[in-house]
Amino acid sequence: MIFHSKNILCCDFSSEKPWSLVTGSEDQAVAFYKGPPFKKGVKISQHEGFVQSVRFSPNNEFFVSVSSDKTI
Repeated sequence: MIFHSKNILCCDFSSEKPWSLVTGSEDQAVAFYKGPPFKKGVKISQHEGFVQSVRFSPNNEFFVSVSSDKTI
């Protein structure tokens, strides 16, 4: 299942099981997937600019996204 309609600019994986994946895109959205297999996910569209970076916290409990609209 693909959530992004434009190029994906950033991606991060969790470092422990159960693995998760988060991506950020030019379509101003962040997509979060649990897996594997990475079939279902959640799309979050709260930014007003390109998503420049996504990262999981060291304990993999949270992730953060940073956008060119200067929001976190």
